[in-house]
Amino acid sequence: MRQIATLVTAGILLVVLGIVLSIGAEITGEIEADVSDIDAKLVVQNTTEGLLELASWQDTISLVLAAAVIISLVFGAFAFRGKGM
Repeated sequence: MRQIATLVTAGILLVVLGIVLSIGAEITGEIEADVSDIDAKLVVQNTTEGLLELASWQDTISLVLAAAVIISLVFGAFAFRGKGM
């Protein structure tokens, strides 16, 4: 049951990460429109690109996390086999 609780927690964290990245990219996009200084505009553009790049990796992060949970479930099943939990 501990692995399932970990999976639920990881799922919630992934949803929160997606929301934060989306809102962050939207906010930096709005800030970019209001900034007139070229250096500040470049900083905001780089921040927006970084947030979008991290968001593009979210599916890979999810896949690795799910694989880790599944592997821990399989190894846990073999470790406790015959011990009656």
